[in-house]
Amino acid sequence: MILGAWWPIAVSRLNIGNAAGNDILTSVVEGIVTSGRASLSRPEALAAARANLAMGKKNTPLRYVVEALVEPWTRASSAPIYARQANAIVLDADWLAYLTANLPVVQGWVDHAWCMWVQDRNPNVPVSMQKLEPIDLRKSLSEQRSFFLRSVPPEQLHCAYTGALVQGPLHLDHFLPRSFVAHDRIWNLLPVAGSLNSAKGARIPDIRYVDALARFHAQVLRGAITNRDKSPFLEQYCLDLRLSPRQLGDADALQQAYSSVVPAMMTIASRMGFPSQWHPL
Repeated sequence: MILGAWWPIAVSRLNIGNAAGNDILTSVVEGIVTSGRASLSRPEALAAARANLAMGKKNTPLRYVVEALVEPWTRASSAPIYARQANAIVLDADWLAYLTANLPVVQGWVDHAWCMWVQDRNPNVPVSMQKLEPIDLRKSLSEQRSFFLRSVPPEQLHCAYTGALVQGPLHLDHFLPRSFVAHDRIWNLLPVAGSLNSAKGARIPDIRYVDALARFHAQVLRGAITNRDKSPFLEQYCLDLRLSPRQLGDADALQQAYSSVVPAMMTIASRMGFPSQWHPL
């Protein structure tokens, strides 16, 4: 339970409880280490679970969950799905065989139910499975990197945060943290130095950098249009920023689109707990 709750609470900054002030599981997770850490080891989760068991069930996540899940079987003749034994939960042998044989179907149902539960508690934020569990293999950004380099000569690639020429290996920063948007859409990416990318992490830049973000992408789109680039990334600008294909070459329309879309998302992310007003030292 603690392992499953870790990613949406600590990384995606989502609410998972009925009320923020009465969410014991969130308190347990946030009490292990500082929020924002991208992984939790099983020994840490086990230690936290044991510590909460030692407190007794009254003030722990186990207050209702264990009994609530087996309550439908209290008046049935068949065995419940599991039984408690000391500090352990033991699955019934028949149920274990059923779950093993039908795991993909059961997992799909669980994922859907979990996603809907969290979405109900975060009505202003789109919730997807990418925000609920770690992605084992993150997609390479090589195609986005290639698109930028085709559109803007390397000697004109300047960092939107510092204004300095981006030299060495080209790193791409998610202006809005990836753990918030859960995507690699082209309009949210910026070329930066590797050290700056690491320093920024999952932080929200100061709002003054929205203009720099828009100016960089106006430069990219000018180059793409001049080169008659047919990249599918052009469609992402249109769909996500609500622009027509003819507006892609209009710097003012692009600036207005960024000013309409990005600051509102920054405000939501900040209210969710993502560190905000970041700027390079």
